[in-house]
Amino acid sequence: MNGMLVSILYFCAVASLILITVFLLLRLLLARRKQRSVKAAATALSLSAALLGFVLLFVCSHPTYYKYNDWWVQGRTISQVEARYGPFDISRNGVLGYYIYTDNGPIMPDHLPHYYYLEYDDNGIVRNVYEGVAPGG
Repeated sequence: MNGMLVSILYFCAVASLILITVFLLLRLLLARRKQRSVKAAATALSLSAALLGFVLLFVCSHPTYYKYNDWWVQGRTISQVEARYGPFDISRNGVLGYYIYTDNGPIMPDHLPHYYYLEYDDNGIVRNVYEGVAPGG
């Protein structure tokens, strides 16, 4: 899935959940002001806030690409990452990568394969992750 599309989906999910949470908060305050039962509004607000929290946690922990948890990957060994996500698609000096997509989008596509790169140190511990194109691209 194109990185721009993933960013748009992240934004839409967070924005819609924020709007729903604000709407339910206003509904709760209005019900309380009119001396009506607030049980249903409070329950809906709690569920909406919990869902918003989970979505924000996911968006923050997967900023580079939605399939890979950057928080989990950084600081792990190469063998741990490979055990969780499978064999690497590309390997070069101190950098390994997983293929994520080829940009064939409708707006200025580069038609190059994009990879989720993992930079590691001499001990095999991942120090940095980023998205990029194939070497020479």
